[in-house]
Amino acid sequence: MAEYKGAASEAGRAMHLIKRREKEKQELQLKRAKIEEGSQIADIGNKFAVHYDAVEAQLKSSTVGLVTLDQMKAKQELMVREREKQLAKKQAEQKLKLQEEKQKEKQKRRKQRYRSTSTMRSRTWRIPRSRHKRAALSLRSRSQRK
Repeated sequence: MAEYKGAASEAGRAMHLIKRREKEKQELQLKRAKIEEGSQIADIGNKFAVHYDAVEAQLKSSTVGLVTLDQMKAKQELMVREREKQLAKKQAEQKLKLQEEKQKEKQKRRKQRYRSTSTMRSRTWRIPRSRHKRAALSLRSRSQRK
């Protein structure tokens, strides 16, 4: 890659953008890998497998011997409720995790913004216009005195 030949501040900005783009490329590659993992089918037999019902399997394993219809329905309702609670809990945990990740990302952005603005503030010196005018007037008056 050719070197940038311009103002030092512009070179710094260019390097910052290059680093950001590389970081975004890495994040994109990680997302692609996650998607590929989720969509991969290890075995062709798994593609046509029957849907696994966790509630039904748990109900079968907990029921032994002869059971009346009322008892079976009661157990089934209980199992369904427990499963719904578990699913709701998982979803809540995922939401919390996403929110935490978003907050961390926001904090990183804020820190980066603060760092970039604070370094710029420390490098540049601004003199109010009124001082410029005063200095110009004082120079004029000095030159007129001589």
